[in-house]
Amino acid sequence: MEKFAWKAPIMGGNQRTVFHLRIHELSPDEKRQYIDSLGVNPSHIVSFRDCDGHRTYLGWLIEDTHDHIVFKTINGQIHRIERMHR
Repeated sequence: MEKFAWKAPIMGGNQRTVFHLRIHELSPDEKRQYIDSLGVNPSHIVSFRDCDGHRTYLGWLIEDTHDHIVFKTINGQIHRIERMHR
């Protein structure tokens, strides 16, 4: 199972190991729903599992490389999720 390291500002910048990372690009219809309900125009949903359960974030994918992704949530937090190489 592939592991990722999540550097989470929500937890004071601590790092956690996460699994089952999924990045879903929103369709135009999905985006329209969020614009109507939240007043924001997100591009992606990022979800994964960690020791506390399943997490899902709505926002914008800023960077996507072989080694990491950078994601900005709709509340302005920046998350960096790095691939843990063996």
